[in-house]
Amino acid sequence: MKKTIFDVLRVLLFLLMPLLIISLIIYLVFFNTTYINFVTIDGDPVDNSYNNTVANTHEPWSNLARIDDKLYYNYVSNDPFKYGTYEISNYFTKRIYWEGISISASTLNLNVIGDGNILLNEGIGYGKVDYYDIQENEYKPFIELDSDTIKDKPRLCVFYIDGKQYWYSSDDPMGVITRYKIYTYENNKLNLYFSTDEIDKCYFSAPSFDGDYIYLASSNDDSNNSENYLYKYNAKSDTVVDKIEIEDNYGNYIISNDKAYSTIHSDSSKEKNSVVVTDISAKKQKEIFDTIGSTVINGYGDLVCMGVYSDSDKNGLYIIDHKTDEVKQIYNNKEVFGVYIIDNKWIYFTDADDKLYRITPDGETIEKVFG
Repeated sequence: MKKTIFDVLRVLLFLLMPLLIISLIIYLVFFNTTYINFVTIDGDPVDNSYNNTVANTHEPWSNLARIDDKLYYNYVSNDPFKYGTYEISNYFTKRIYWEGISISASTLNLNVIGDGNILLNEGIGYGKVDYYDIQENEYKPFIELDSDTIKDKPRLCVFYIDGKQYWYSSDDPMGVITRYKIYTYENNKLNLYFSTDEIDKCYFSAPSFDGDYIYLASSNDDSNNSENYLYKYNAKSDTVVDKIEIEDNYGNYIISNDKAYSTIHSDSSKEKNSVVVTDISAKKQKEIFDTIGSTVINGYGDLVCMGVYSDSDKNGLYIIDHKTDEVKQIYNNKEVFGVYIIDNKWIYFTDADDKLYRITPDGETIEKVFG
């Protein structure tokens, strides 16, 4: 009996069906990175990418950002199939960046969010900035300053505070104790906004911003003088408003209502790290929390929060009342490695497995966002 072309196709389909089923199973198990979620991106967004980056220096970068009604999350686990940068929108999650099967996770740089874009300071700055085109999955030119503008300005990189573009130039990247200059950028021109040379001959950690004020923790560069200070500087009048001696080097710190919240890094002779609050106007510093582990402190406006890890008794997420300095735990039992504030409703945080959660500041509602 003569076989028709349809009979041949039917046989081939029958033979190939198991292979197709196996391929589908492999894809779903290892490569399926677009799926339905039960998360609604709500709350009004806040422009806090700078604080998110400085707060999470232990990672050492920001792994979460929000643009409009979408979240961008770096899943940095060593899972060779699932790592990458994910876009989380209402009811859907999809991977937008992946470099193939690898045991070393590669992700987008989410440190700088500005003008509605994911930005990258090219080559540690030098006056060139790219943006990531999500539709075409590649970086493209965003800003490139001319050679005369970047002259004598080493490591010139961009960052944003509350939607306003700034540039900094330093002998080392921000976040490392160093000295630097900060510029505004208007009408295609850099204008000097602040210089640590105007304050003292010290080394400074990354600054915190609040309106026209810049707050800086310093370490004296005189080896015979171990004094450390917190400065409050008025950038408009070019004056130091307050200079307060602090007990030890600050870790990352958050400014809220003229108070600085920070971890004091212990030395080898101590068995704990202390979280302290420095009341700048009252010129007083006090300890409000201690841990044998590590802390991540972040904040925006009146909200100050803290994650703790490597301390089995105190792991979790805490709220610090900016009026009373009372510390209240709103989530426990798990280590909290990253803490992010990207809207006015939720606090987002990550655990040891890179799962992403969010919780309301009262601790009443908690949701898993990723993982």
